[in-house]
Amino acid sequence: MKPHYRVAALAAALLLLLGGCSFYSGDDLLLAPQPTRNFVALQVQLRKILDGGALYAVPQSGRNRSTIQLVDFDNDGTDEAIAFFRDSSTASTFTVYVFKKTDDDYVLLDSVTGQGLSVQAVEYPVFSRDGEKGLLVTWGLEDGQTSALTLCDFSPDSGIRTLLQTDFTNYRLSDLTGDGTDELFTISGDGAKGRTAVLYGYQDGRVAELGRASVSQEAVSIVRLTAGWLEDGAAAVFAEARPDSGTGLLTDIFVYGGGQLRNITQNTESGASGGSYRAMSVYATDIDGDHITEVPQTVLMEGFSDPNEPDALYLLDWYAFASDGTPKLKRTTYHNVSEEWSFRLPEGWRSRVTASKETIGGVSRTTFCEYVEGGESPVIFSVYCCTGDQRDRYAMREDLVALAETANAYYAGEIPPAAGELSLSAEELSSRFSVLTTEWAN
Repeated sequence: MKPHYRVAALAAALLLLLGGCSFYSGDDLLLAPQPTRNFVALQVQLRKILDGGALYAVPQSGRNRSTIQLVDFDNDGTDEAIAFFRDSSTASTFTVYVFKKTDDDYVLLDSVTGQGLSVQAVEYPVFSRDGEKGLLVTWGLEDGQTSALTLCDFSPDSGIRTLLQTDFTNYRLSDLTGDGTDELFTISGDGAKGRTAVLYGYQDGRVAELGRASVSQEAVSIVRLTAGWLEDGAAAVFAEARPDSGTGLLTDIFVYGGGQLRNITQNTESGASGGSYRAMSVYATDIDGDHITEVPQTVLMEGFSDPNEPDALYLLDWYAFASDGTPKLKRTTYHNVSEEWSFRLPEGWRSRVTASKETIGGVSRTTFCEYVEGGESPVIFSVYCCTGDQRDRYAMREDLVALAETANAYYAGEIPPAAGELSLSAEELSSRFSVLTTEWAN
């Protein structure tokens, strides 16, 4: 089946939903579904474009990956149809067509053309409190390091109007101003010459630059942008970056206020990240479920003094930031990224415990001990990570505490009879143990 026929079939499945709700007899249910008038009308328009030598194009990433998409731009209760095509005579010219539904017909309203290797992603930013939307299309470029974007608004009378075209390395839609609409946050530049964050907002039918701020100078590559909340309720964008050392992550936190975009974790004098680096590749996240994004920082466990030691182990201190950059310690955890589990430390344990890791008979064991400098450290508990044939054997052991089981591993805990002053019950060990998701580690 040719590509455009496959996409047409997909479009048929989507657009059959436009015909409304009806009730049928038993015999009617045995009949093949018939395309709605709306679908037939749209097919006629699409066929004209295909007959002109165009080919269907598919967005490569993001949430909206269909070749034909239905979106209500002006919030009038009727969806517009958006279709993506590539010029068959050149591999680098793409056109986005917008069709307006009128009664039982679809009419070509407008189009947007872009240059690149692909349609990278498509989003529909909210431009007004009434729910009116715009169109954001990103285009993959030849160098593979940067991309281009086109940002447009929509009018039912005049169609699509291009408001902004710019290059970027990373972007995120988020409401940083608190006005109930989406702003466009972009990062551009490179690690050698420096990166810049820019915030754009839609105001009075145009896109205006609201502010810009520098990215920490040691950020070699941005690996993730997320939107979240700070300790004082301010909205923020969290930029997770790989540092020039190539190890671990650092986080730049961008907030908007007083007519300025600010990087609150950057040292304003040196341009370096101010305390958001950690030696482990663990993302910022809402670690305690309070809807505030916390940023982790690594701390060597007691008994370890050299971070370059191959067996050095770390704790993670999780900090929530206020919009003035003030950090607040919220939680301390031990993260075993390679085995995909974590343990939440009780209060008072942070400077009193250490740990060790070993493999016994193909089973990984991490042992937590009360740290005694120069003396014997009493064992508090151990965590076993079992894979393969060892899973069933350890699951049957009655002397262990079942902690969790995933498709890849079985986790069990062991508490000695006399664990000392920092002892845990089986219930408390289970409640403080968590399996990591793929979001935690890069």
